[in-house]
Amino acid sequence: AGGGRVVNVRVESTLVDVCKDLRMDSNGGTIAPLVSFEKGDVPHPAMNMNVLCPHSSLLHTPKTSHVHLAPHSKIDSATSVSSAVLLPHSTIRDGCAVSHALLQWHSAIASHSDARRVVLME
Repeated sequence: AGGGRVVNVRVESTLVDVCKDLRMDSNGGTIAPLVSFEKGDVPHPAMNMNVLCPHSSLLHTPKTSHVHLAPHSKIDSATSVSSAVLLPHSTIRDGCAVSHALLQWHSAIASHSDARRVVLME
């Protein structure tokens, strides 16, 4: 989507900031910003954004929101996943319901687990 353009980001940068710098619209074009907020505005609570990095996959999961999948991470056949960060080679699968989770490298949540507010380490 960046088209080889250089974008300077900081740790505090959000995906919305990056898209704004790239002047992207909601269809990936470069006509208008993806989302524009007036100074002091708070994003709408229903705004949902998932980030899928190259070689990650999101399969057969009907409900996802606010999910970040790092390269080679996978969500497969989960019931629902919200507010989760999956670092490389981590997985959520087989009917799990997960919210507010950080899965570090090569960690997994599986077999109909219900995980809330968790950090799984390597």
